[in-house]
Amino acid sequence: MINLCEMKFYGAEVAMTRAMAMELRNKIARFKELTKTRKQVFLTFITTFGLKQNQHSLGLVDIALTMEGLFEGGS
Repeated sequence: MINLCEMKFYGAEVAMTRAMAMELRNKIARFKELTKTRKQVFLTFITTFGLKQNQHSLGLVDIALTMEGLFEGGS
């Protein structure tokens, strides 16, 4: 299993657009092509304030994290 991470810095919750979703699908396909991996690839989307689920993010983003969620729990 491989997690590909896409990080976006926005001042509010991110709403994925059709263009953004296509770009991410192309990145995943290119990664698989270049690495010739046979492993399953998961898209992890890391943002400042979260990802708003819509028709473009559903089925594409496997894990959505916020910066806060990424760093919580460690002291």
